[in-house]
Amino acid sequence: VVRVDSVLNIPRTNNYYYDNEFGYEALAPGQTWIVMQAAGIRTDSIRITVVNPYLVISDYGLSIATGANYEMYMFASIDSTSTNPTYLFGPRATDLRFTASSTNPAVAQVELASGVIPAEEWDGRVTVRGMSPGTAWIRVSAPGHVPDSALVTVTAPTLFVSETLTRVGLGQLHESAYLALTGAFGGPLVTTSAVATVTAADTSIVSVLTPSLPFYANGSTPSVRLLGKAV
Repeated sequence: VVRVDSVLNIPRTNNYYYDNEFGYEALAPGQTWIVMQAAGIRTDSIRITVVNPYLVISDYGLSIATGANYEMYMFASIDSTSTNPTYLFGPRATDLRFTASSTNPAVAQVELASGVIPAEEWDGRVTVRGMSPGTAWIRVSAPGHVPDSALVTVTAPTLFVSETLTRVGLGQLHESAYLALTGAFGGPLVTTSAVATVTAADTSIVSVLTPSLPFYANGSTPSVRLLGKAV
């Protein structure tokens, strides 16, 4: 179950209290006692429980837009509810290879079906792309680990206008407002070209000089140009 350093040397010291560390390696699930003893010193022991570690996805309830790529955060831990695996899971000596899949690739697609958490590191990433509105479960698994799943909701992108209230001088141009396509987590998410139509409710007061604005796959945010015509 557990392998420990069998001999630990405590150097001579003038202090009344001395602490030292010993190393141990978890070999298989189970329970055992580690007993520490030395000549002329009272024996002590500690009970060790070894469990199969969990894979934990932290992005539960994720919502992304169609056409969006999002990196889901995951880590390995001995506690399925923990958000800080550093204090719960010792470093591995070898890489941990994991697989990722979607229950509905037509809605949410996993970009890479496998990945690696490098040795002595805790976390990995799973990139998910929104394909069409709906829900899908993203599942991760690895040998010797309890798998985990997280629900992803994909929605249509939202058209965002940077200015909901602005002033334009009579006969002047205004070009500070911009448009963006966003999802629940914000940021430019469009991965294919799209075109937005911009109109004015009253063309006698303001003219829209950019009635057709393209969005590009690089996430650019086009600016809206207005001309003040009347007060």
